[in-house]
Amino acid sequence: MKFYNREKEIKIINEIVRKSKKGGQLIALQGKRRVGKTALILRAFKKQKFLYFFVSKKTEKELLGDFREEISKKLNLPYLGEFKSLTQLLEFLFDYSRKDNLVVVFDEFQNFKSVNPSLFSDLQKFWDLNKDKSRIAIFCVGSMFTLIKRIFTSSKEPLYNRANKIIELKPFDLKTQQAILKDFKLLSPKNFLIFYSLFNGMPKYFELIEDNNLKSKDTRQIIKELFCQEDAYLIKEGKNILIEEFGRSYEKYFSVLTAIALGKTTKNEIYNYTGININSLGVLLKSLEDFYEIIERRIPVLEKKASSKLSSYKIKDEFLSFWFRYIYKKNYLIEVKNWQALFNYIVKDLDNYLGFKFENLVREYLVEQNNSKGNIFDFEQIGSFWKRPDLTGDNKEIDIVAVNKENKTALIGECKLNFNKINQNLIDNLIKKSKFISKLKNYKKVYCIFTVEELPKEKKKLLAKNDFKFLSLEKIIDKF
Repeated sequence: MKFYNREKEIKIINEIVRKSKKGGQLIALQGKRRVGKTALILRAFKKQKFLYFFVSKKTEKELLGDFREEISKKLNLPYLGEFKSLTQLLEFLFDYSRKDNLVVVFDEFQNFKSVNPSLFSDLQKFWDLNKDKSRIAIFCVGSMFTLIKRIFTSSKEPLYNRANKIIELKPFDLKTQQAILKDFKLLSPKNFLIFYSLFNGMPKYFELIEDNNLKSKDTRQIIKELFCQEDAYLIKEGKNILIEEFGRSYEKYFSVLTAIALGKTTKNEIYNYTGININSLGVLLKSLEDFYEIIERRIPVLEKKASSKLSSYKIKDEFLSFWFRYIYKKNYLIEVKNWQALFNYIVKDLDNYLGFKFENLVREYLVEQNNSKGNIFDFEQIGSFWKRPDLTGDNKEIDIVAVNKENKTALIGECKLNFNKINQNLIDNLIKKSKFISKLKNYKKVYCIFTVEELPKEKKKLLAKNDFKFLSLEKIIDKF
């Protein structure tokens, strides 16, 4: 697959290398698995000599043999002797960098924890003694997000506060996802939503479409080949991403994530689904939110997080949401190799899933476009709104609420996959529900309906008559 985006990150990396010619630079490059960290490094150093050390979980001696070969080849040192320890390797690198510029990449840097954890203390010592005298740029690349973060940001770790910069590589933004689908001849409003909801903007997953000759194929066929057949690439992906992060407690974490993926988003609903002790559940939820950063706790817009009793939980990663909802939940079908039943289950429920994800996509789009030219609304805060049902049983949920406190205006939005559901009753209900947000009592309200496809004329007329804005995914794609 051709290289997309990342111009900003490449510019940052090039600037770091330039600075290293006047003094050492230690960089942590972190990001989730499949986000394209190695591809970024290879692209950034395409025209430059650098040492690439992949830290696999081998013995120290085996790794040193691999590293020696890389050094001998890249630095043209055919008679380089053996390294007896990682300490000796570091000594060589810092000595060499006093005489010449040197760029070093340790990929899967966190694996030194398994190979020889003293490497972190040794690197700290060499760094503190040599950083000002060396012309070295060391990039520590890690895909175990929590571990690489802890190595450089925990005050208990040797390398705490040593990194000149920590770069977090994010999934592709919406504009880049649109460009890829267009190149693959898969772009349509519905497909844009589907692949956003499946892939979470991860480069590797888009690459699978090309690798498996699935360009221009029907979306269902792509889902079938990547998830619903023997040896499909993404069947075990959730486990591969998370099992090492969670360790022995992974089954409890997986149960919680499955509950949330199935729409059990409050603490009580998760408890009822999993049966996990309520106190233990609180610890698991806090860990998933604060340490692993896989879920987020949501509260109604304008409420204070600390005091709100109306919190709900959401999986931040759309791929993991899909994987737990369908693949992990229906693992028994995989065990008996009933691929057709798994595929039928996904296809039958997919629109329900997409309904939730459409709200996320709209919110992400509004955030990306906030304060930019031609955007629909400028805001300082965005979220959703809901209240507990009262005796009337009225629905008090609002999909999108964006607030501009300075101008005392608020955007009130409803997301609809099916525009046939847009009618006068829906319009009246949205206006009625907005009145339950007491903190917006004196605000001017702008109402908007978000759809996937463009609206037919009669629906546009209905919205215009009620002074409602509308924005379709089709229009969003065109804007990109």
